Amino acid sequence: MNPTVLLVDDEPHILSSLRRGLHAEPFEILCAHSAQEALVFLQAKSVDVVISDQDMPGTPGTVFLAEVHKSYPDTIRFMLTGKATLDVAIEAVNSGAISRFLTKPCIVSDLAATIRQALQHKELILAANHLLQTVKTQSSELARLETQYPGITNVQTDSDGVIIAEHDDMSLDELLLKLRHKTSRSGTS
Repeated sequence: MNPTVLLVDDEPHILSSLRRGLHAEPFEILCAHSAQEALVFLQAKSVDVVISDQDMPGTPGTVFLAEVHKSYPDTIRFMLTGKATLDVAIEAVNSGAISRFLTKPCIVSDLAATIRQALQHKELILAANHLLQTVKTQSSELARLETQYPGITNVQTDSDGVIIAEHDDMSLDELLLKLRHKTSRSGTS
């Protein structure tokens, strides 16, 4: 399933330009002309990346992205604005927890690469969280087994990390001789 990218800008020509520029990418592109319209998309469909303009009628991008951060924390958030100021950048980072702050005009190939990179980062985080959950589950199971069978988790290893099943000072040759002796006795019985 292709990742979904939601573009939010009140200027239709910006949306169509971005959509055209990203058409070759393996993204499903959704376009919204306002923060309110974008929230309807977010409620109806899982969105991987939101790219929002700052200066829109009604709700500015920083307020919209802060709402996305609160309601959809796993959605990656970018701000793309033509009126980049330090105050807007600080507010976007602090309230919207954005991943990237981009300025217009934007080179669409750079934007596409930034989206791909953010999606890869998200995949890595999800994989790490999955591994962490697996380790927690396994640790819990080991604790349960240790309670049920005390000492089961006390595993001895040699200097190479090989698990020692039984602590025995018998050499390999002695062990083989013992096994041959046992098997020859069981064959004559």
